[in-house]
Amino acid sequence: MRVAAQYDSAPAATGAGRTVAEVLEAWIELNDPSWAESTRRDQRSRVRQVATDRIGSLGIGRISVADVERWHLRLRKAGVGEAAIRGRHMVLRAGLEQAMRWGWVHNNVASHARLRSAKRAPRSSMTPEDVRAVLAAAASIDPAAESRFGSRR
Repeated sequence: MRVAAQYDSAPAATGAGRTVAEVLEAWIELNDPSWAESTRRDQRSRVRQVATDRIGSLGIGRISVADVERWHLRLRKAGVGEAAIRGRHMVLRAGLEQAMRWGWVHNNVASHARLRSAKRAPRSSMTPEDVRAVLAAAASIDPAAESRFGSRR
């Protein structure tokens, strides 16, 4: 009940008609002067990637947590790496946080979305026998390999 009362008493958000892409552009414009050149380049690239995705055309008053989580899934299916997904999510979250400070939205859906990681198979290591076989193969190609690596056990 308290949450419902909070939304009832809050003034109407003024973000009507603004898209995610427009919010991100406003966020870039605000922060750009304070960033180092490399940060500026990286953040602009991330914003461009988000803005050109279909999530960029969604209205900030209509975007939902489900939209953000489906966006993550769509990026993974397209082969986008986990670090790139986290970076793009970060700019979306930061842009929507700025929109909240400006009173354009009442809720930052990106901060509520779960940023899951794709499951990865555990890395395996070579067995001692495999290591010895590799060293023997290297020594057959270059005798110096055995003197460098073959004497260690």
